[in-house]
Amino acid sequence: MHKTAKANSTLGLLRRNLHHCPEKPRELAYISLVRSRLEYCAAVWDPNKITDQLAPESFQRRAARFTKRDYSYQSSVSQMLQDLQWQPLKVRRREIRLTLLFQIVQGKIAIPVDDILTRADA
Repeated sequence: MHKTAKANSTLGLLRRNLHHCPEKPRELAYISLVRSRLEYCAAVWDPNKITDQLAPESFQRRAARFTKRDYSYQSSVSQMLQDLQWQPLKVRRREIRLTLLFQIVQGKIAIPVDDILTRADA
């Protein structure tokens, strides 16, 4: 997947340049430079194949190891994600889609929905 490959190269750049930085700047760099790339257009682009859904999730697990600076096989990546309070990317994509739908229904985005959506109370 092209998005994951681009994000992976950016994570490699961060690994090379931020290997001595504390955890917080590493996390901030990941969120602003890498995760934002993975979530770009997530409201309209959401993979439906299982393999395409797992690639970004496994990428986020690698990013958690980078952020925590813990590459040991005995370490739990799930615990790292919990410590960092990172939601799964699948959950974040769902929230982005729901936010977009809310903005469309509220008229905050200029997309005509009269022909597409009908109100439940109508």
